[in-house]
Parts: sequence; C-alpha cells; structure tokens
Amino acid sequence: MAKYLYVEIAEALNEDVRAGIYGVHQKLPSETDLAAQFATTRLTIRKAIDLLEKQQVVVRDRNRGTYVLATEGKISSGASGLVGFTEAAKELHLDASTRVLDLRRAIVYPDYVASKLQLNEQEPVWQIERIRMADNEPMTHEQIYLKQRILPNLTAHEAQGS
Repeated sequence: MAKYLYVEIAEALNEDVRAGIYGVHQKLPSETDLAAQFATTRLTIRKAIDLLEKQQVVVRDRNRGTYVLATEGKISSGASGLVGFTEAAKELHLDASTRVLDLRRAIVYPDYVASKLQLNEQEPVWQIERIRMADNEPMTHEQIYLKQRILPNLTAHEAQGS
C-alpha cells in the first residue's frame, strides 16, 4: 500500500532529526523552502509538520517557526506514580519551567473536550497551548482546556503553573 506524500516527507524529516541534520531546538526550514526541497506544495508540507507535531518531534511557535523537540531524556511524569511534570523534574534535579504560547477564551472546541468537561453548548473555556521545559530543554507540548467559570480571570502568568 502506497503512503501519502506528506507521511513520506514527515518520515524523511524525522530521519533527518534522528541523524542530527536538524538538532534539538533547531529551527526547521520554512514551509516554502521545504516545499521546494521536496518538490511539493506548502499544504503537503504543513500536513507533514502537523504529523511530526502530533508525534512530538517538533513544535510550532507562532510567528517564529517550527523547532525540533528533545527526543531523549524526556520526563515521564507517570513512571513513578501519579506526579506532575514539575515534581518529576525536581526528582531528577532539573529546573522545570513553562512557556505559554497561547491563552485564549474559546466557545468553539472539539467534541471530545465538550464531552470530557461536561460543557453546556458554547460554554466558554480557556484554551492554553504551552511548552514544558526541563533545564531550558523543551520536553512536551501541551494543549489544555479549562472551564472558564472555574478560573474566570486566568492570566498567561497563572497558566504557566501546574
């Protein structure tokens, strides 16, 4: 069975990351440059990068580009029982930090969010996108939804906390 072109491109980029062509924290070439390199469209490149982002190989930083995430030494916060990222990092003597990429009020969200949070129709939520880091190394990219009525005045500074 033939693979979609975007899957092949994602695999090629992932191999480049593993081979060290693109190092940890390095910015990938622009979508336009990658489209030229792979002789395809930006839409196909965007789909390949979406796939890599889901696989936690890269992270997009709005208006700045796409960066390679650390692939080794990631913190597993569930490995020794139920502990949070910050607690797991401290156990490993690492400095935990968080960078909020986006904080917005949303009334449109995926159906699974409405179901899991038991939301009323168009009930507002906070949508938080952030990167958790240990010793300034990106470790995980998070997308979080919280009921706005629980934290009506949430700020980006507060969204950095656990």
